[in-house]
Amino acid sequence: LEQQVKDRTLELREKEAQLSEALQLASLAAWKLDVKNKSVLANEELYGLLKTNKELENGYRIPSKKFVENFVAEKDVELVNSKIAEAIKSHDPNYESN
Repeated sequence: LEQQVKDRTLELREKEAQLSEALQLASLAAWKLDVKNKSVLANEELYGLLKTNKELENGYRIPSKKFVENFVAEKDVELVNSKIAEAIKSHDPNYESN
């Protein structure tokens, strides 16, 4: 059982590295909306694409309003704001938009 856990852990790390590489090649980054705190949870990959860093943003949690104002293209602001409002209204911490 211990060996199975080690093997699975290694496999998951390899898959995570592959996903990270694929996102980087496609100039994409994963992020998550923290519905409860109305904030975006960022990571180094996202900050790299946005040409910022955790020091400039005071960590990896960005208030959703600030995220939209500073990082969302003007043509997408209305859509992103509506999706954030939907998520917050749902009260579902695992909300996924279509």
